[in-house]
Amino acid sequence: MTAPQGYFYAAQDTDNFINADTTEPEERAFYTWGYGELLQLLTQGKLTDLQQEFTVTVSGNFEGHNVLQRGNYKQLSVILEATLSKLFSALYGSTAEKLTTFPPASNNKEETKLNTKLATIPRLLKIGLSVEQIAEALELDIELVRNTIEKLSRE
Repeated sequence: MTAPQGYFYAAQDTDNFINADTTEPEERAFYTWGYGELLQLLTQGKLTDLQQEFTVTVSGNFEGHNVLQRGNYKQLSVILEATLSKLFSALYGSTAEKLTTFPPASNNKEETKLNTKLATIPRLLKIGLSVEQIAEALELDIELVRNTIEKLSRE
């Protein structure tokens, strides 16, 4: 699908493999925020700003969590863009500016499972796991984990 201006619309599904041994993807592994999680990451003022632009409630809008949906399409303020960057960084272990690529979409379950594992590496590093622990937990070759980390650090 293309927009009237000529650019392409794109979307990322929220189905993700949460654990290495999961056989079916789970909804809300990514892209959703619990209200308590937002309170821990943001000041009350920034959370209020976020609520003015996005649907954010205590009870959430999807299975008790919040999918950030905009109510309008006006330009975001610099402060709100910084707030979203902070949330992105907390979720992926990097800023939106640093992460320029995502694993390609695929209908192949094994490829999707591998891409999901690779996408979780920054988060696992952030919580203090070693390269060896990540490889073991995700059942990946240690060199693949090292190469993925190296690639992310260059971006």
